[in-house]
Order: sequence, then C-alpha cells, then structure tokens
Amino acid sequence: MVLVGTADNAASVANALAERLPENLSSKALLLYEAMREVAKTVSNHRGYCAAVSQIHFFAPGEIVADALCMARSTLYLKIAELKAANLIDARAHYVSYKGRTRADGMCWAIKMHPDRQAPVRVPYDVLKKSYRCLSADIANGRTAFRQTGQSKKTSTKQVDTQKILAWAVTPVTTEKSGTGLTVRCDLEQVLDLPHVDKADRRTAVDGAARTLSSALNDAGGLMFWRWLMWRLIALEASGIPATHQVYEQVRRVLGEQREGYGRTPAALLVSRLKAYPWWEQVKHGSLMRIGTASSMN
Repeated sequence: MVLVGTADNAASVANALAERLPENLSSKALLLYEAMREVAKTVSNHRGYCAAVSQIHFFAPGEIVADALCMARSTLYLKIAELKAANLIDARAHYVSYKGRTRADGMCWAIKMHPDRQAPVRVPYDVLKKSYRCLSADIANGRTAFRQTGQSKKTSTKQVDTQKILAWAVTPVTTEKSGTGLTVRCDLEQVLDLPHVDKADRRTAVDGAARTLSSALNDAGGLMFWRWLMWRLIALEASGIPATHQVYEQVRRVLGEQREGYGRTPAALLVSRLKAYPWWEQVKHGSLMRIGTASSMN
C-alpha cells in the first residue's frame, strides 16, 4: 500500500509546499493537491517522462479519489474548484455512450508538477476524447467505482491511500472480451508516449511501439516500416504537428473494424487512412528534422 500521509497531517503538507503554493489554500485543498501530485509523479515515471514535464494528465473516477483521501465527494468538488482557481490542477468529467445515453465514466485530471510556474494547467481536448474503460464490461464484471469504494461508506481510518488512484491512473482499464486482448490494448499507449520519451530511451521506445503495432495489425513482415513511422512521428511532434494521437486513434478504429469482420488487411487499411492526413507528404518525402541517431532513422 502506498501512503502519502493522513487526513490529519495536512499541516505538514502545507509546510512542505509553503514556499511554492498560494498562502490562502485550505488544508484539504493542499492535501488533495499533494496527493494528486504524488500520483502524477508515479504516472510520469511509468510513462518515462522527463523531470521537466510541466503537467501530467491521467484518468481516475472522482469517487475513487475521494475515497482514497477519506474525503466526502461534495468536499472533493469544492477543493477541486479551489485548486482550479489557484491554477494548480484541472479536472473534467469524461463522457461515454452507454445504452444510447451519454454518461460520465470518470474524470480526466491535469496536475501541475511545478506549482511555482505560471503556465496554465488544463485537460487537453485529445485527453478527453480518449477511451479509458469499457463501461458495459466493467458494470457486468462489478468493476465500478461505487462498488470499489464500499458503496460510498466512510472508511474507518484516516489514511490517505494513493494506490487506489494509481490502480486507475497508471494502467488503462479497458476490458475488451474479444479480438485484441487487454495486453495489446494497453501497449498501444506506447505510441502516445513517444514524444515524451527521453532521447536516450527513444530507440527502445520506438522498437516497443513498432512491435506492438506489428503484432496488433498481424503485420510481422512490416516491422521495419513501423519503426520508420515511429521515428517520423517523433519528428512530427517536435515540429509541432500532433500526429501521434491521430495514428493511435486510427489504429484503434482499424482494430475495431477488424473485430466486426471488416478489413482483412488492417495494416494496409491503416496506411491508406494515414495518407489522408496533410502531414503524410512530409513523412513520405522525409522533409522533417532528424531525431536521434542517423542509424535510427534509416
């Protein structure tokens, strides 16, 4: 179990951050920020981000966060508003379609890692549009925030347990029953992480993402092509073109169609759709800045 403090030691948290945080924050707001910042640090390490990253985004239901902090949900939302006003976090409901209706299945969080910096913190649009769980499968399997928090009963201890939040924030929780397995579904996140990997780790990250795509798309013979494309994605992101998320979403779309019986050659279908993006010409003709070593790009 990972404990970052107790609900009674908010004063010590305030002392540790006093020099970098606004003086008018309440003790519970400080407790919430410090706990979520600890979660964000673990998420950052898991994804291989550098220490200079300004903010971290992740998914976690509000009920889980409230339970982990031994805090009433009504209090949690008040403290979120307080931290939003202080430009320390952003939190927004994440919506999915379930049985023909739009429902919230959790929250997307943005946590400022360096509270003394003035840059705004916000949940990006693409983070809100990502899929984090299969709500119907989770309900059928009893994996709901309501059940995990003991049907909203108050806990008997005052301990803050960030492990409860990390169980949702670190590993994608989508539970697909057929077609692409959970392991491949989670590994696809490597594509999204590529722009944030340290230079020394890029070769390993590129190889891992390429192998995942090659396996998911049943294209063992195309491994070299996927490695080439992953390097080009890093270069596109470095030049300000957000291509990694577009590739990620197209892969998910192609795999979904394959499970439904469409697209017998998913790799070819994916490439044909990627060619429709304006940046494909840059990829095709290599008119991009070089990233990494020369041998990595060839």
